[in-house]
Amino acid sequence: MQADDYRAEFPRDVASPPDPLARRDFVKLLGASMALAGLSGCVRKPDREIVPYVDTPPEVVPGNPLNYATSMTVDGYATGLIVESHEGRPTKIEGNPDHPASLGAAGIFEQASLLQLYDPHRATAPRAGRRRVTLQPVRAALAPASLARHVGARGAGLRVLLEPTGSPLIAMLLDRVRNRYPDARISFFAPLESAAPIAAARSVLGAPLVPHYDFRKADVVVSLDADFLATGPFYLRHAADFGGRRRRAPAVRLYLAETKPSPTGTLADHRLA
Repeated sequence: MQADDYRAEFPRDVASPPDPLARRDFVKLLGASMALAGLSGCVRKPDREIVPYVDTPPEVVPGNPLNYATSMTVDGYATGLIVESHEGRPTKIEGNPDHPASLGAAGIFEQASLLQLYDPHRATAPRAGRRRVTLQPVRAALAPASLARHVGARGAGLRVLLEPTGSPLIAMLLDRVRNRYPDARISFFAPLESAAPIAAARSVLGAPLVPHYDFRKADVVVSLDADFLATGPFYLRHAADFGGRRRRAPAVRLYLAETKPSPTGTLADHRLA
């Protein structure tokens, strides 16, 4: 690298050590941060009423958590989870060890999903444009007679946009919509989902198939811009199988080419950026 290129890429004095912090200044900063922490603990929170159960469910014992088996869908693929709940409020998410897609693990998407339940910006009522409405106008607008006036008897003007899902219940409801309005169009869209694997499977195998990889039997893995250990279908299982194969001699070799840094790239034996 030429000197001019180095100065253009890195800021001035990047190799210079930072100014030393005197002990007196460090103690002053430490004392100020502790004082601010103490003040924040003295703030009185607003009073809230605690409403007890009118009819306490027999399985609920205050202070004892309950665990529920459930699943979470990301881009149409479900991951088995176990959710810990206290008095009806979910507080912790772990993977279900009996589910083949998680094997007892939970990733960043599953852990972060718990925060959505307590998001203060969640929608609290349906809206028509910017106006809050009750459920009654929504039911009236979706009634068969009302829909027929707007989209026709066969639903030629009806469009339904959903996130990808593997729910049998939603599939059954969509079948009822198709039977009632055969000219309607139902579309699925996920902004972060890559269509490349499905397109490749269609061009090679003639069908939009999702491949299932068994990294327990792999000796060499070649990844072309696929972050298979942190994203995509079954990534938790892939991470568990790949880690187990990595710890067994001879260890699996990973060759990777990618357009941006990824967690999978940090584990590559040979990485091409």
